[in-house]
Amino acid sequence: MVSCVWLAGILVARAADEGTNVDLTRVFVFANAETLAMGGSGSAFAFGGNGMVLNPAAPANRRKEVTSSLFTSGTFNVTSTWTDRDLWNLGESPDHPGYLYNLTGTLGVRRSAVGVLAGGTWYQLPELFFGYIETRADFARTFLDGRMVVGAGARFLGVRNASNGEHADYVGAGPELGAIFPNVADHWSFAFELRSGVHADTASDLDVPFDRATLPPQVGIGIGWASTVDATPALRIAGDLIVDGAVKDAVSLENLLADEVVARGAHATFSPRLGGEVEVWPDRLRLRGGTYYEAARTDLSKPRVHATAGYELHLFELKTLGGRAKFDLAWQMGLDVAPRYWRLALIGLNIWGTGRVGGVYTPPTPDAG
Repeated sequence: MVSCVWLAGILVARAADEGTNVDLTRVFVFANAETLAMGGSGSAFAFGGNGMVLNPAAPANRRKEVTSSLFTSGTFNVTSTWTDRDLWNLGESPDHPGYLYNLTGTLGVRRSAVGVLAGGTWYQLPELFFGYIETRADFARTFLDGRMVVGAGARFLGVRNASNGEHADYVGAGPELGAIFPNVADHWSFAFELRSGVHADTASDLDVPFDRATLPPQVGIGIGWASTVDATPALRIAGDLIVDGAVKDAVSLENLLADEVVARGAHATFSPRLGGEVEVWPDRLRLRGGTYYEAARTDLSKPRVHATAGYELHLFELKTLGGRAKFDLAWQMGLDVAPRYWRLALIGLNIWGTGRVGGVYTPPTPDAG
């Protein structure tokens, strides 16, 4: 059954064989401030809302110290390109800025959890507005006392193209699957994720610049190493490889908005990623850095190597219900720099997490008396 759904998702993504099709593959790291600062790596450590952009299993992957029956997490990030804003690696910076956002929320009970991620971007041109959103909804569960976490769900693509008071909407969906194996051989963690292609069509009869939008199938693998719980300072190192499939007969969206037709996504692309994190102030401040390779999706552009950095600062902790529920707020920032590319994740709020991943629900112990 799973194989049939997966195959159907891929066939839908390849169904378009007429009209203008745009390739919306984001080869640059499109994520929250933590993942951005880590160079897009960290799927082996993915947990909660922060990790959903990396792996569908993240909602059920806890930190070690989180052992309560009910657990939750969430993130909110907004980023904007700077003066150098060639987001789509066209070879030159466009005149209009790009804005990106990322919002997540997860809720778990014992060994199971659900999560929702919504991330997108928009462009405001003098006579045209273009925006799109990718939403993911996943269910995840832990097995083998937290040694394996499996998640599955769907990703949805929504596009809006507006001009002269009228708009055209495009909608599509496809399945996704992922697994995380925390703390294998104590220090090591592993992960993989599979996402089918998504093809979004429009039923509008307006004169639109393109007829459909496509996200290709994607495969990712990750590996991570973490120091022991009592190590000072605590250290994490992660490496990932992301493969984005080809999109048949597709063109570049940004070039199309500038009245140019440039083929994009004719071949599959590979993106190796590497990042690290060190907790320089225990339970208060983490510093991050990383790098990744952005492959070229058009023949007119060249690959770029990115350098990333950032931090996460634990702000404060609120406790309610006699200490049974707590809310830890953290502020994180990320910076991503490459030729003709400068992006700062300035607004990033999330739930602070401590300890290593791979935590499980622990039933309360009855009072001895």
